[in-house]
Amino acid sequence: MSPDTRRGTRQIDRLNALTRAGVLVGWSRAAFDTLRRGRNDAAHNHLFDTTVDVPEAEVE
Repeated sequence: MSPDTRRGTRQIDRLNALTRAGVLVGWSRAAFDTLRRGRNDAAHNHLFDTTVDVPEAEVE
């Protein structure tokens, strides 16, 4: 186990600890997960991602 995991310095470690403690339950945990996933997607998928097929624009 890495030192970061033991100390819980990653956001997911902290969320898991709060969930285990009963602080984040149901919709509140789901809300944090939704925000976290959205932020991760934005950080890892940039505007000029060449691996995604984008439909061509129609020209009139």
